[in-house]
Amino acid sequence: FEPTECQFDVPDDLVIDFGFVTVPENRANPENDNTLRLAVAVVRTQSDTPQPDPIIYLDGGPGGQTIGGMPELYVNQFAPFADADRDIIFFDQRGIGFSEPNLFCQELVDLDLELLENPVSDVESNELFFNSAFSCRAQYIAAGIDLSAFNTTENAADVDAIREALGYDQLNLLGISYGSLLAQVVMRDFEENIRSVVLDGVVDPAAIQFSVAGQINQLQNAFDTLFAACANDPACNEAYPNLEELTFALADAWNENPTEVEIELQDGTTYNAVIDGADALRTIVLLFYITDAAPII
Repeated sequence: FEPTECQFDVPDDLVIDFGFVTVPENRANPENDNTLRLAVAVVRTQSDTPQPDPIIYLDGGPGGQTIGGMPELYVNQFAPFADADRDIIFFDQRGIGFSEPNLFCQELVDLDLELLENPVSDVESNELFFNSAFSCRAQYIAAGIDLSAFNTTENAADVDAIREALGYDQLNLLGISYGSLLAQVVMRDFEENIRSVVLDGVVDPAAIQFSVAGQINQLQNAFDTLFAACANDPACNEAYPNLEELTFALADAWNENPTEVEIELQDGTTYNAVIDGADALRTIVLLFYITDAAPII
């Protein structure tokens, strides 16, 4: 572990050690001597009787940036764990956030912003996104990056490497969404180094749902669950006796006649975003992730 100055604002009441752990790029290829630097932040417990095994947070996505939003993440979701008398480890998985190299694709973001005000058909949009993604891919390969090494097996080995570098004997895993899949692989490959595991929003490793077809099935299941819950709730069913028909009728109407909504990005830039029915449904999908948003839906 190579400690360095924190690259984010630290709340006054927290003690955080920030730094990097260097790991092999591709452990499965001994001829590959490239290394990666994983960004790691450890929130130190203030307990007089600290426990020897920390909690390590495994983010979702794949591709969730953890450390960039860590102060808010800690305050909103992890502060109750402060009473657990344990250190809490946050890290950016390989290719993400403060970890090096960062495989962020600016071309995809630029395209997303361009299409906010100038939408195109789904077919055109897909082609543009694929072209941008493969352009970034070509740049990474030209830079000598082995993209095949950015996978869950290597991520799991990285988790254990962080444990070892920080000097802990065992970890308590907390994995959400994709992080639940990562946690299961860590359990499989490094069982002796794990004390306990919490999985939230579980990904079934026997039926990984990160394919397009899998995601469609997941979304359909989420909406079906919503519609069934409303039908089984007297008040909801009375207010919206045909919620499924109403939802998709509204989406169809917005697809026919999109509406404009002014949005402001974090940097203050404003856009007159064109919102259609598909955008509206995607917004509902994002709200599905937030328990407190159920009444809003």
